[in-house]
Amino acid sequence: MFILYTLIFIKLSFYLNYGARLNASTLYAVFETNERESLEYLSSYFNNQTNLLLATVLGCFCVVVFFARSLNVHYNYNKYFKWMSIGVIVLSGILLLNKFHYYNLIITGANSYQEYSEVKKLINSELSTPKSKNLVVDINRDEQTFVVIIGESTTKWHMGLYGYYRNTNPELAKLKEKLYIFNNVISPNVNTIVSLDKILTFSDFHNPNRGGNTSLVQMANMAGFETYWVSNQHVHGLNQSFAAEIAYASNYSYFLAMDHYHFSTSYDEVVLQKFENIINTKTKKKLIFLHLIGTHIRYSDRYPKSFNVFKSKEQELDKDVDMEKESIIDHYDNAVLYNDHIVSEVIKKISKQPTKSTVVYFSDHGDDVYDVNQNIFGHSEDNATPPMYEVPFLLWFSKQNPKRTKDSILRSYTNRKYNLEDFEHTFSDLLGVSHNLFEPSKSIVNDKFKEKNRLIKDGVDYDVYKAKK
Repeated sequence: MFILYTLIFIKLSFYLNYGARLNASTLYAVFETNERESLEYLSSYFNNQTNLLLATVLGCFCVVVFFARSLNVHYNYNKYFKWMSIGVIVLSGILLLNKFHYYNLIITGANSYQEYSEVKKLINSELSTPKSKNLVVDINRDEQTFVVIIGESTTKWHMGLYGYYRNTNPELAKLKEKLYIFNNVISPNVNTIVSLDKILTFSDFHNPNRGGNTSLVQMANMAGFETYWVSNQHVHGLNQSFAAEIAYASNYSYFLAMDHYHFSTSYDEVVLQKFENIINTKTKKKLIFLHLIGTHIRYSDRYPKSFNVFKSKEQELDKDVDMEKESIIDHYDNAVLYNDHIVSEVIKKISKQPTKSTVVYFSDHGDDVYDVNQNIFGHSEDNATPPMYEVPFLLWFSKQNPKRTKDSILRSYTNRKYNLEDFEHTFSDLLGVSHNLFEPSKSIVNDKFKEKNRLIKDGVDYDVYKAKK
């Protein structure tokens, strides 16, 4: 009975939060979720009164039935317990084996984990090594510092740079004249694992294992760069995280959310000191990945008290939402505000260096925080909305970078429609690395760029999908 109750609760809770079934892509994320993230998830979503009511009713019922049977209760109501028990079992069967909308959770979980394990073995053998046998790279002799900032769960819908009504980007706004703000960029997926698989490797929708799943870190290694990975995300969930496998191919990898931060909040400012130390080294060719925790759920844990600026009790929201939702929106916007501080600080620090440098910032995916679907916050592939796909994509070049001389040309590119699954080609273009897999038509900063259908889910054109939302 307890197992049946647990499975029912998991599936119904997920459906009530997202309006979608619990699927394989979601289970992939579970397999890489650590205990800290699990607790944050539970504390965020189980504030929902419907979930609490569901848990309480089903839980109490199961307990009552169990003890009634155990104590051999012989009241007239005992027959009702019997029939109610049968009802629960039937309901469980429907929820777990429903042929219309859902898949069996146990079978889906087992199959997903088997598939996940096979993918992990492939990743371990191919992506964790410094070089790739599938790539032929020309050595780049250009001295430079190249920085890739990978955000987390940050949608452009809540960024002041993209027209959000709150000033959530005050620091980046000060740098606006030196930024290239791309307006039509989407993430290929709304879950971190599958999204970063496409963004940080040569795989895409049509070619899930193109180039033997070669990563950007390996490309840079082979081009002669000293590579660094600085992360404020946990390395371990049930399994080592996908991003960590890519990180281990770098010359130096630092995971700052480990050990003493394991059960406490680690703000993204921890990456700044490490970043400053790296850019002050004497190495002349550096590639630095900064992997932020960004605006990941639980939003209230993503910023220090000094960034608790947006408070709906004092500032009216432009939408009719209840106080619980207002609070969640406030926390998310404060997290975006803090994220603005972190990204701008990276740019400010590197701008002081007398070297050619480039900064790229994007998020792995976004969250819908009651923007399109007024009943959910967060992200789910099955019930995905535009805010979950539409992410910020920013470029910054130092005054020593020749690309600054092409200002008007680059600004003419900022409205191009782009899917980050092709980021490896833009990355190659910006880095100045030539290799056998480079396609200029897939680089958003190349004059040979060609717009294409941006495919999501099972081959759906995103622009068609968005029009229906």
